[in-house]
Amino acid sequence: MDTQRRFGQGKRWQYIPLLAPLTLFVLIPFLCESAFAAAGDLDSSFDSDGIRVVRLAGSNLGQGLGLQSDGKIVVAGYTNAGSTTNNVLVLRLNPNGSLDSTFDGDGIRIVLLAGDDRGQAVAVQSDGKIVVAGYTNSGSTTNNVLALRLNANGSSDTSFDGDGIQIVSQAGDDRGQAVAVQGDKIVVAGYTNTGSRTNNFLAVRLNVDGSLDTSFDLDGVRTIGLSGDDRGRAVAVQTDGHVIIAGDTTTFGLEDFMVVRLNADGSLDTTFDGNGIRTAGLSGKNLGQGVKIQPDGKIIMVGTTDTFDVSDVELMRFLGQ
Repeated sequence: MDTQRRFGQGKRWQYIPLLAPLTLFVLIPFLCESAFAAAGDLDSSFDSDGIRVVRLAGSNLGQGLGLQSDGKIVVAGYTNAGSTTNNVLVLRLNPNGSLDSTFDGDGIRIVLLAGDDRGQAVAVQSDGKIVVAGYTNSGSTTNNVLALRLNANGSSDTSFDGDGIQIVSQAGDDRGQAVAVQGDKIVVAGYTNTGSRTNNFLAVRLNVDGSLDTSFDLDGVRTIGLSGDDRGRAVAVQTDGHVIIAGDTTTFGLEDFMVVRLNADGSLDTTFDGNGIRTAGLSGKNLGQGVKIQPDGKIIMVGTTDTFDVSDVELMRFLGQ
């Protein structure tokens, strides 16, 4: 088939190439997809439809999300696959959504302890090592804070407390819920009822080798409580070294957002709302779930507000200076 058409004007002739029909059929879907794709659409370059489901035998829960500098995606959670109890689950995906076979051979790492073990959060160090925080009742009748570190290939990092696992035991029910890397330190935040009938915010800081950092409140562990039930659920580190723990508090039946700011030594920062603790909420239940530090130092929290049994997304922003 002639794919050129000739046009003449006077004695001047030009040959203008035309696209073959087959080429048009190839290009039209691409042009349509580019023309109609918009912000908020599922990304078809991620597992072909923007959705990736990883199935193992049993129940599997994804709880925490981390991103590596190379674009790979790390997920932490827990699974009861092949077990009668939960075990920590860590997945690593390539940017296209496929499981990364360079991570423990198949992109999936299950860390087995001797009890009910739950990964709740994950952070990636600058050297590529992966830190997971959560809690375990391994060797105990109550839960204890769990921190574990994996090498970039998914193997346990034996330079971290000898076997890649650190369990911080107190005398009550202690649950790690969030983790952040602070230079060469690791901060785990959560809550504990140690020494109390109700929960208090909990912060644990570890050295790079997994040992408790005794420069942080003398023993590496800091609890902060008001007069009610206080649960830390998120953590962030400011560039000046302050540690922000966010969650919620229930006092006299009222549930409010709660933010705590600690100095680098673990003490409460009294320049933050006078005593290092700020609570705020609308009428009804206010449950804090996440926290981030903006580039200007402002602290933004997200969670849920529940009024008259109707739940809505709630955000609050606090001045950081």
